[in-house]
Amino acid sequence: QKGDPKAAINALHASLNYQQDRSTEIELAQALAQAGRIHEAVAYFTTLRDSEPGNGIINLHLARLAARQNKQAQAIDYYQTALDGTWEGDGYQRRRDVRLELAKYLISIQRFSQARTQLLVASGNAPNQPKVQLQIAGMLEQCQSQADALQIYRTLAKQRDPSWQALAGAGRTAYQLGQFVLAHHYLDRALYARGFATQPITVQAAIRK
Repeated sequence: QKGDPKAAINALHASLNYQQDRSTEIELAQALAQAGRIHEAVAYFTTLRDSEPGNGIINLHLARLAARQNKQAQAIDYYQTALDGTWEGDGYQRRRDVRLELAKYLISIQRFSQARTQLLVASGNAPNQPKVQLQIAGMLEQCQSQADALQIYRTLAKQRDPSWQALAGAGRTAYQLGQFVLAHHYLDRALYARGFATQPITVQAAIRK
């Protein structure tokens, strides 16, 4: 927690000498990754995966390490296995978070069509969570899917006391799609929406413009 992975590695090694424990082994592999010892971390996580191939957290860490090594196909495969894997605690939320992380990675490597698919699934799995929907709509914009983003923004805008972000997002995407009357409608509403007045002057000026 103090950002000293070297000390963590020594302490975790000592702990495992006393007693073998799966969660401690995972923490050790994480510490190795944080220390920049990527190949050791990959080897450690791979060994853990061999004994528990469907473990969600192990596959997630392998996906992140593969992404750091620019092994795109391998990273995507590990992310997908993590989605299909087993999770302790709230597996529903963990899988949603992994799906959004996968979508973010796909956007970073410009695989926009695949990212869009993951985002639409995530949106369908979180119908009553405005904050998540707002995040998904923003990511859909990043993968050049303005029409899908506009649909989500408009749904959010229908709610009681919608946020200025939802209204501004609807206006922005409508404008990008050439729907100027609709864009004016939502951008005008954004000026008077909850939270707008507390935004930085530059943000307010951009919406007014």
